[in-house]
Amino acid sequence: MKKLVVLLLILLIPSVLALSSQQWINTHQLQQISKIGTNLKFEVHDGSGKIVNRDPNVGESFTLSADDDFVWSKVLVYPDAPLGVISNFDLNVQQISHTVQVGTAKKVWYQRRGRPIFANYYTNSGVSNEVNTTGWKPQDYHLTAYTCTTNRNQQWQSTGVWDCSWKVYTFTLKGKVAPAATTNCGNNKCDINEDPNNCAKDCPDAIFCGNHRCDPGENLNNCVEDRTACWDFVNSMTHCPNMYTNTNEHCDPLAANNKFMNPWTKPFQTPVTCQTLGFKGGQLDCLPNCLISTNSCYNTVCGDNVCETGETPQSCALDCMIGPLPSKNVANCITPPQPQQSVWKIDTNTVLCPGKYKLDKGVEINKQAIFDCNNAEIEGDMSGNNEQFHIFSDNVELKNCNFVNLLITTDSIVQGQPGALNAGPLRSNIKINNNNFKNYAYIIGAIANGEIRKNYIPAFQLYNGAVNNDVSENKGVVLVRLNSRANNNKISKNDIEKLELFFNTENNIIENNKIKLLTLGWLLSFTGAAKNKISNNDIELLRLREGSNQNSITENKLNNLVFEKASSNTVEKNTINAVSSQYFALLILNIGSDKNKIESNSFNGNNLGIIGIGLESDENEFSKNSIENTDVGVHIVGPSRKNDFFRNNFINSKTKHVEDATTFNQHEKNYYSGFSDDPSKCKDANNDSLCDDPYTITPAPAPNYGPVEDKSPSKIKN
Repeated sequence: MKKLVVLLLILLIPSVLALSSQQWINTHQLQQISKIGTNLKFEVHDGSGKIVNRDPNVGESFTLSADDDFVWSKVLVYPDAPLGVISNFDLNVQQISHTVQVGTAKKVWYQRRGRPIFANYYTNSGVSNEVNTTGWKPQDYHLTAYTCTTNRNQQWQSTGVWDCSWKVYTFTLKGKVAPAATTNCGNNKCDINEDPNNCAKDCPDAIFCGNHRCDPGENLNNCVEDRTACWDFVNSMTHCPNMYTNTNEHCDPLAANNKFMNPWTKPFQTPVTCQTLGFKGGQLDCLPNCLISTNSCYNTVCGDNVCETGETPQSCALDCMIGPLPSKNVANCITPPQPQQSVWKIDTNTVLCPGKYKLDKGVEINKQAIFDCNNAEIEGDMSGNNEQFHIFSDNVELKNCNFVNLLITTDSIVQGQPGALNAGPLRSNIKINNNNFKNYAYIIGAIANGEIRKNYIPAFQLYNGAVNNDVSENKGVVLVRLNSRANNNKISKNDIEKLELFFNTENNIIENNKIKLLTLGWLLSFTGAAKNKISNNDIELLRLREGSNQNSITENKLNNLVFEKASSNTVEKNTINAVSSQYFALLILNIGSDKNKIESNSFNGNNLGIIGIGLESDENEFSKNSIENTDVGVHIVGPSRKNDFFRNNFINSKTKHVEDATTFNQHEKNYYSGFSDDPSKCKDANNDSLCDDPYTITPAPAPNYGPVEDKSPSKIKN
């Protein structure tokens, strides 16, 4: 190791001269991790785990012993590094009484009276600088401090040569040999002695923490996995700083051009920025040790349509405002025709002047356009006389409007039938964002690749092949309907009272919403909704009706879940908590709700006298669920067949853990409180964590049938 280790020894020399190396470590609450060569490493940390063998920062001062004016330190690792005299003192220091202060740049010399003063010394002036290496072993790590008391004589003043009385202090830290690391390139794991150079399969040649290489943006403290690589990288630097970013540096604090570089790109270094390091913006900083700091980079950008931490409607209305943005003065703004005599037809970008306008004859947008109300109010009359706001073109944007009694639609007018609409053609790239829909204003239509975002809106309906739309961050929503092949839409971060999906509506993503009632399917099997993903929502009641199959319901917070002839669905990792006894069970699977997978959910009846799971269907799998504080954990009625209950936890059931009126279901390795946790009932002679005796669920219902039992109940919670 070539880099000078200054901070520790300057701090510690006055108090440790009489201490052994282990006492020295114990006194200063340091832990050592040792290494020399390829399979040993040494680092010194403070009590909080932060690395402290570093270069001192500018302005740090350390008091020396009363006898010594200057302190230098050097690390000598024998036999990895040659032993000998001190040659380069890599610090610019000043004498301030008995305090050494680190200067603004590390140098091997500094100016005194306009001439360079080098760290020359005479070995015959005091204690020899030679280090006694007797007893040194390769697995030891040796920190050597040299102190110099200057003789301030005429020779000092005239020649600039220090006449030093040297003292040498050596501390031997016993190294601990680390087990040799095994390399198995190709095992999809970046092993300890693999890196992008010797195993790109496991350690990709890309900037990330954990590839055992010191990448730009990593330093000695922000990436534990690569800290060794960064320490070795710093030690390999030979010209830091020198006004150029060299090939073994990430940056140079004195460089004017090409200051921040990636030394690992081939064949030449390439510049790096906050953006290339994965941030959205900001400026990189260069540390004194020629590593990059990303502390001034940021990931919050106003205008990226994401209301991020630290942004508010006041600080970033573009990202965080729900409803129209505040009005602004716009040159050449448009005032709609008042009073309106006929349909107002728009075929170009339009910004309204602020105000309130009565448009009871309707509006049509017939060409690509942005219609910006600029927080103005547009009112219809909803009398059934074609007063709608019609979108008859692709690539239309409506924003910052206050709509009152006005229907926004892509549908076609039925001639001769006032107020009647036919399903119009699919309109693409329609954006309806940051609007306020009042009274009876709402949206209905067939939209593809569009957006309905950040509106206050009571209702909207997407149908007739409406696909790939982003419906997010809307408030005040009473009813949303997706039907008739409305597929591949994303519904996220909305507050909705009722959300309905039916008539072959598939592959939609419903996530991070607050919903009172979510219904999939309608009345008949062909009206179902299938293959939708429902995750991370807060839902009071989720209802799957006939034909709603192969849906994924994961990691939601629910109050009740009801299946009505809905099959092959996955219900996983949800929390289902009772808030009332309105429904007799937390989860109800009615007749025809077969082959569903119910796994790793938490059911809590909160002692409201309800059932955990009510079952009257076939071939369902229940595993790793926790069912607590119910009247009955599971209530099974006939004819229910081939249901499998495996490794569930039944806890604090008031009446019974399981009621099974049939003998056609399987119960195995479940945990039953009051039995599994009672040593007198659950004996485990072979220590396999299973009770030796069965748990009786239902006594034999008739002479020809045996009892319903769990023959191997679990002794511990699953």
